[in-house]
Amino acid sequence: MDRNAGPTVHEPLVRGPERWTARVVRAGRWESPVGFVVGLAILSCGALATGSCVLGLVTDGRDVSQFAILGVLWCLVGAGLAHQCRVPLRFRSTTAFVGVFAAWTAVIVVSITTYEFLGTFAHWDDSVFESVAGFTTTATTVVENPEAMSRSTLFWRAGTQWVGGLGALLFVVAVLPSIGVGGLDVTDAGQRYSGTSLRSRRTLLQLRRLTLLYISLTAAGIALYLIGGMGPFDAITYAATTISTGGFANHAGSFGHFRSTTVEWAGFGGMVLGGANLALVVRALRPGGRGPLWRSFELRAYLLVIFGGGAAVTLLTESPDEVTHEAIRRSLFHVASAASTTGHFVGGWGDWEVGGQMLLLAIIGVGAMSGSAGGGFRLVRALTLVGYLRRELVLQLHPRAVSPVRVGRRIVSDALVSRMIGYQAQYLIVAATGAIAVAAFGGELVTAMSAAISAIANFGPALGDLVPGSGGILQLPRPARAALLPLMFLGRLEIAPVLVGAALAASEITRRAANLRERVQDRMAAD
Repeated sequence: MDRNAGPTVHEPLVRGPERWTARVVRAGRWESPVGFVVGLAILSCGALATGSCVLGLVTDGRDVSQFAILGVLWCLVGAGLAHQCRVPLRFRSTTAFVGVFAAWTAVIVVSITTYEFLGTFAHWDDSVFESVAGFTTTATTVVENPEAMSRSTLFWRAGTQWVGGLGALLFVVAVLPSIGVGGLDVTDAGQRYSGTSLRSRRTLLQLRRLTLLYISLTAAGIALYLIGGMGPFDAITYAATTISTGGFANHAGSFGHFRSTTVEWAGFGGMVLGGANLALVVRALRPGGRGPLWRSFELRAYLLVIFGGGAAVTLLTESPDEVTHEAIRRSLFHVASAASTTGHFVGGWGDWEVGGQMLLLAIIGVGAMSGSAGGGFRLVRALTLVGYLRRELVLQLHPRAVSPVRVGRRIVSDALVSRMIGYQAQYLIVAATGAIAVAAFGGELVTAMSAAISAIANFGPALGDLVPGSGGILQLPRPARAALLPLMFLGRLEIAPVLVGAALAASEITRRAANLRERVQDRMAAD
C-alpha cells in the first residue's frame, strides 16, 4: 500500500440489488463496524458455550447449568451488540486493524470470564493464560491433568482453538491482502485476492469458501479419528485442535495416549493440511485448479521441509541400524507438528541429540505456509529472504546485474521485500525481548530462548524445561508465564496490525476522554 496515498476507503458491500448481507450490516442504530465485529465474535463464543452445554448433557452432566447460563449471556450480548451496530458503506483501512484487535481482545475476555465463572482454575492468571493460548492456537496449557476436567470444559477449551484458527485464517487470507497491507500475497492464491475490497463480493465469496473448507476438513478429521479407534468426544476435540493448528489435548500424553499407528498417521495428515495454504486448496478444488497447486513453489518447499526434516531428525536421533517404522513415523509426526506450529506430540524430544532439537526449533521458528491457520514467521517470508540474500550476493559479484528477488518463478516486488525485512526485524526484536523477560523472571537460558520462539510462533512446547512430558509451562514462575502472553498474541495476529490496532484504540479512547472532559468543563462553566 502506498504510504503517501492516505488511508484506503473501501467500496460498497455489494453492487446492484441489495442482498441480505447488506441489509444486516446496515440495520443497526449506531455506525460502528468495530462494534459489529466484536458482537459477532462474542456471539460465536455464545454458540460455543451452548454447544458445550449440549455436549455436557449427553456425556458426563458436569457444568451443564453454568454453560447454559453463559451460552444465553454471550448470545444475548453478542447478538444485541451486532444488531445495534451497523457497518458504513465506506470505512478506512485503519478501522479493520482496530476491529480485529478489539474482536480478539473481546473473545479472550469472554473466555477468562467463562473460566472464572466455572471455577476451573485456582488462580485468575491461569484463566488468562489458558484463554490467550486457546484463541491464539498455542499448545501450551496450565492444565496439569486434562482428564480431570468436565467434558463441557474440554469442549470449550478445544473450541476456542477452533474459533481462533478460523479467525486467524480469514484474517491473513482475506482481510490483510484486501486492505493492501498483507505481506503474504506472493503466492498464486494470495495474489489473486490482493487489493480486493474487504467488503466486496469477491472477498465475501472467498471468506465463505474458506469457512466451508475449514469445516469440511474438520469433519474429515473426525471421521479419520473415529476410524483410527478414537471415541466420538476425542475425535471431535482432537480434530478441532488439529486443523486449527492449536494442539490442546484431552490427555496429558497428547497423541501418545492412544498408542495407535492409524491415529498418529491421521494426525500427521491433519497437521500437514492445517499448515498448508487453504486458499490454494480452495482453488485446487475448482475445475482446472490443480495446476496452481502443483506449481506452488511454497507448497513444494513446505512438503520438502516436512519429509526432508523428518528424514534428518530420524538420522540425528536414531542409529542407522536401529531405524524402524515407528521411529520414522514419530519423526515425521513431530516435524509436521513443528512445521504447522500445531504442538501435538507422541513423546518427548528431551532425550534427542542436540542437533535434532535445534533442527526442530528452527522449523518451529519458520512456521507454516501463508494462507493457513498455522503461525510462525511463515515459509513464504523465509523463501523471500533467501531470494533477497541470493540477489545481494549476485550484486556483490556483478554490481550492474538486474537480479530480481524470486519465490520460485514469481518475481517479488521490492516494496513487498522491504515489508518482509521489516517484519523480520520486528519478529526478532519481539522474540529477543520475550526471551530476556522469561530469563529475568527465573527461566533457564535454553528454556527462555526456545519458549520465546515457540510462543511467538504459536507452537507451545519448547526445549529445556518445556519439552513434552516434563511438566510444561507449569515449570516456569508465574511472571515468566505472563511474559509469554504478548508474544502469543502478537504472533497470532501479526505484529504490525496488533501494534497499529492498539495504538489507534488508545488514541481513540484518549480523544473521546478529552471530548468528554471538555463537555463537562463547558457545562460546569455554564452553570
